[in-house]
Amino acid sequence: MNILQNEFSISLESHSLIYPSTLSFLESVKEKVNIDDQEIPIIVYEGDPKHLPDIFERINTGSVQLSKYQILAAQWVDVSVRTQEREIIHSIKRKHRSLEEKGFRIDIWDESRSDSEFSLYEYLFGMGKVLAEKHSLLFSAKDPHEEESVAFALATVINQLPISKMSNIETKFREELGSLRLTEFFKACDDAASFVQEVLEPNIGLKLNTRKQSHAHSTNQIISMISRCVVGRYDPETWNERESWMTEKETLRRSLPQHYLVDLLQQNWKGSGDSRLFKMTWKQTADDNYAPSNYYLSEFDISRFEGILDNWFEPQIERSEYKRANEGSAKQVVLKYLYSPRVSFRDNYENNYEIEHLFPVSRLVRALTSNNDEGWPINCIANLALFIDATNREKSNKTLVEYRNDLSQDNIDILDEQLDGMLFCDIDKISIGENFCKSDYIPFLRERYQILKNTLISNMSLEESISEQTATVPETEELSLSEESTFAEPVEIRTNLSDLLVTPTSTFFTFGFNIPVSEQDPFISHFGLTQDNLRVPIEILIDGLAHESRIRIQFQPKRVVVQFNFLSDVRREISRMLSQSFLDVANGQLSSEVCRITHVEGNKFTLQKAES
Repeated sequence: MNILQNEFSISLESHSLIYPSTLSFLESVKEKVNIDDQEIPIIVYEGDPKHLPDIFERINTGSVQLSKYQILAAQWVDVSVRTQEREIIHSIKRKHRSLEEKGFRIDIWDESRSDSEFSLYEYLFGMGKVLAEKHSLLFSAKDPHEEESVAFALATVINQLPISKMSNIETKFREELGSLRLTEFFKACDDAASFVQEVLEPNIGLKLNTRKQSHAHSTNQIISMISRCVVGRYDPETWNERESWMTEKETLRRSLPQHYLVDLLQQNWKGSGDSRLFKMTWKQTADDNYAPSNYYLSEFDISRFEGILDNWFEPQIERSEYKRANEGSAKQVVLKYLYSPRVSFRDNYENNYEIEHLFPVSRLVRALTSNNDEGWPINCIANLALFIDATNREKSNKTLVEYRNDLSQDNIDILDEQLDGMLFCDIDKISIGENFCKSDYIPFLRERYQILKNTLISNMSLEESISEQTATVPETEELSLSEESTFAEPVEIRTNLSDLLVTPTSTFFTFGFNIPVSEQDPFISHFGLTQDNLRVPIEILIDGLAHESRIRIQFQPKRVVVQFNFLSDVRREISRMLSQSFLDVANGQLSSEVCRITHVEGNKFTLQKAES
């Protein structure tokens, strides 16, 4: 009534006539819907709490089904947890405020409990909120009053229980002074989630054209990685750190991004994934105990990854499509793995990148129609690229060549800078002539796919398997220089741990090179390379800027191999410095330069061009 009077200038006289009638109407409605005097049946159950889920299920037959978390909230009402974690306490209280804003009244059923004492359900609810909101790259946070599954699942699996036995976790945590102690559990899960986010972010941190981070993965896929890191680092019964953790940590740093991508390509987490979650965390030992699973410790070699990627690609190029389709989570992630190393943090923050077809959909449809074809693989990964949204909108249905030809020279320079390293092909190949047909399009897709595949292998620092590396090695102990170098790199040693002159081949651009057996000992001694110390980080200075790489050792049958292993930044800088890439060399071009690698001090080297 006040709004009517203030906004629509209703007179006081009209207001006085309307108000009493409205008030009388509202009072009548209130009287009809009032339930204060209604009797509500209540069942008081005093038996074993383990029967509560069955009781709830029977009572709820024909009604709204309770969620498992609502059942746990009732079952754990008297299971106390004390915490001083402010973030968890804040999340619990925020839930209560959210419900109160919706009209619910929240009563504390135990007036004797302190401000730091909560039920097990409340604690896991608050912990889940903290993990989901703190690690936004991993989880999509729900509304303040909705449960996050992450803490409940972690508490179950880490305590060696399948998800179906979640209601039993109250017996697994240590009890102190009548309350469960979950401090170490929360800290371990928080640290593990931070580690998983840290190792995945370089590959999936690209936000594409959404301001809110989208997730291609399932929640259970991420929970499995977090839980495996927790049990790999700690014994959950004592929370003592395992001796093997530091070695495992470096393996997981390499392997988790590999498994993340492969699991999406193979749809390994399709469905709920509850049973898979347990298997990724634990393995059963011969004495019927459990030990941390080795699944995430296995790394993919180049051949295995190529096979997986080829099996994912081939069905795409066989499709007959005649319209645009959703990219799908796997394609989005592949594009992120390809483009993330090429987009700076600033560009990712300031620009929106959109997934677009190199050959515009409308132009392909026009071409296939004129050729009376049923369809082409329009949405194949090899036809997808990322463009800054403004460029993509301006380009519309033109090919990049057509769009570029219509620009002024200044704008051409701007476009070329934007597209530098972003196309994975020659821009001139993205053109549609008058008689463009499927026999022109398919070879382009296959050629570009090979470039995408090699780039993925390079970005992920995948290596050839040991069996492949040693397959052609003679059994004689005296190996020639070219034979000793696993990838047949012609390496000339000038002085030990000082100057190395290397003629680059394709493997040099994608991996690095081996040091001949006769020259390995100084490197092994200097870097302390052993079975327990297989990789040592080094810095390589290129044009005055330091880039991380590593020296590594492999203990193979009949020999030991010491290698310079270039990481992605170094490989990119080498290609820039030499104006040549692994594709050029792989396609038969002779290396244009010789590289000189000089040991400066400690773990530092310089890399520069030398005279051929």
